[in-house]
Order: sequence, then structure tokens, then C-alpha cells
Amino acid sequence: MRFDLVVNLLTMHAVCRGAVSIFGGSQWRPLVHVEDIARALMLAMEEPLPEGAPVLNVGDTMENYQLIDLKDELVARIPQVAVTVQPEVTDRRTYRVSFDRIERLWGFRASRRVGDGIEEIAGAIRNGAIPEPEHRRYVNA
Repeated sequence: MRFDLVVNLLTMHAVCRGAVSIFGGSQWRPLVHVEDIARALMLAMEEPLPEGAPVLNVGDTMENYQLIDLKDELVARIPQVAVTVQPEVTDRRTYRVSFDRIERLWGFRASRRVGDGIEEIAGAIRNGAIPEPEHRRYVNA
């Protein structure tokens, strides 16, 4: 588990602390569930691209989110969370990704949405499947 990724970190803070802060909010992030990544890898082994074919981004265009959108996703699944948006503190990194190529070549669409991941992580923390979620071992950054 990694709690240095935006959805994972916000979910962990929502469950463990009851509060999260979103810095800025207008930045874009393409998000993808690990199960969809695994599914794409399996697809790549079954249906490799021809030699010289372009690199494919794995994900779904519908899963590009502005960070402010994560507030609604969190509150919908963890209603007791207090979300503070700090627009004056920004992370200048922002990126939206097109996943049209993987959809066109392989028909790939995400099967899991951000809300699914929030629910899974929250459940795993609450039931003890992820012990000590704030421990440093869950952070690579």
C-alpha cells in the first residue's frame, strides 16, 4: 500500500484523522485503480501491440480529476470527514491525460472509479487489514 498517492493519502487522513486538506484544487490528476493497471498488463501479454506501435497510457479519460473534485468523492463515502480547501497553497503540477489510444486499440475502459478505491481503502483501514496506516513504511516519497 502507498499512502503518498493523492487518493490514498486523502482517504487515510479522512479515516484516521477525520479531516483532510486539499491544497489548491484546480490541478488535474489522471487516476487509475491498481486492478485496472493489472488488467491492462494482462491484456498487453495477450494482445501485444505491433512492433513500433506507440506507447499507451493506461487509464480512462473519465478518470481525470481536479483535486477539488476529490472533496465530493470523499464526503460521499466518508460523510464525517471535514475537508478544508486551501486555494492559496498550490502544487503547480497539473496534468490531464488522454486515454483515447488504449480505448481505440484495445477497447480498454476503466472498470473501477475513484469512489471504488476510496471505499476499499477506508474499509481496509477500518477492519485492520492495513495496520498502522500512518506508518512511514507506506510512503515512498
